[in-house]
Amino acid sequence: MVEAYVAARGPVQPIEYTTLSDYGDDVWERVEAVGTSPVSSANTITAKAERNAALDAATAGIRAELATEIPRARR
Repeated sequence: MVEAYVAARGPVQPIEYTTLSDYGDDVWERVEAVGTSPVSSANTITAKAERNAALDAATAGIRAELATEIPRARR
């Protein structure tokens, strides 16, 4: 597909872009530290409804734990 495009139109030119994020590395690291274990545990549940409930509980726990550190975590 790429070869056909290049043959018809010439080389593909990269498009410059800037990534935007609502949080910095510090927030990512805190969420990862607090949330990896509960989310990993929830994902081991094979029954979909139970897994979703466990993921909801994990999310609520992460938000509760980080609410004082990261104000937007309260949402």
